[in-house]
Amino acid sequence: MATDTRVQVRSAPAQPKAAPAPMTTSLPWRPFETLRREFDRLLEDMDRSFFGRGAEAGDDAFWRRAIDWRISPSVDVLERDKAYEITAELAGVEPKDIEISVANGVVTLRASKSAETEHKDAEHFVRERQFGRYERSFGLPADVDAEHIEAHLHNGVLRLVLPRRADAVADRRTITVKAA
Repeated sequence: MATDTRVQVRSAPAQPKAAPAPMTTSLPWRPFETLRREFDRLLEDMDRSFFGRGAEAGDDAFWRRAIDWRISPSVDVLERDKAYEITAELAGVEPKDIEISVANGVVTLRASKSAETEHKDAEHFVRERQFGRYERSFGLPADVDAEHIEAHLHNGVLRLVLPRRADAVADRRTITVKAA
């Protein structure tokens, strides 16, 4: 049964206004991260095949290093006439584990997802699901009405609606480009 849950959006205390940043993600593009994960997975499989075991805690193979992947939800950002929308995949995350804040022209989404159970009587054969803390930040366009941002969680998808100020919508116009 699908449920629709509201998530509380908190505003930070007013700060001196700086020029708003364009709507962008704060995380850098990392073209080799997927490739690195695949190599790590391949090496785990080789270790299991050659030595008949998985990567137990404390197993310091020469190729293993500390993994510090930034877990980050996939998002879509839409621009509509009266609002911007950000949707983020947060499957398995509970509303109580989501925090959305607005400060200094930036909206930040934080969420955490923890592993459901400990498997003391079993070893992981394959573990691809990710657990940890998610964080994404977006610069707010100048016309966003930050006091009326809404957030809804439905079937593992978080939808943020960032309404445009009424005066900004009324002032919007299209400029015709003429050939020189």
